Amino acid sequence: MIATGTGIGRLLNLTDYHGVLQTWGYEDVNGVGTELPLSITLAGTKRDFVYDVAKRNHRVTVDSQHWAFRHNEDGKTTQITMPGQGVESLVEFDETGAVSAWSASADDKLRVIHTMR
Repeated sequence: MIATGTGIGRLLNLTDYHGVLQTWGYEDVNGVGTELPLSITLAGTKRDFVYDVAKRNHRVTVDSQHWAFRHNEDGKTTQITMPGQGVESLVEFDETGAVSAWSASADDKLRVIHTMR
C-alpha cells in the first residue's frame, strides 16, 4: 500500500494492494483547511460532497446521480432523497434519539421499512 498526504494530516492518495488508486480533495473554509472531504475518487469514479453551514453532509453526487440529505436540529439525518427514482426515505427518532421508524416513499406510495420498539 502506498499513501501520500499533505503534511498536515490529510490523506490525498492511496493505492491499495490491488493497485486501485483512491484520491481525496478537501474543503477549505475561509482559507482554513478542514477534514471535510470535497471529493473522493475510487477506481476512476468521483464522488463530490456538499455540506450545510453546520458541516453536515447535504448532498453527494456520483457521476450525474445526486443524493440529498436533510437534518433535524439535533443533526440527525431525517430525510434522504435518492437519485433518478423520486424515492425519498424518512427517518423518525424517539425521545431518546434512537431511530424509531424508517420509511420510503415513491410516486405517492409510502412503505414502512422498519419500525423499532
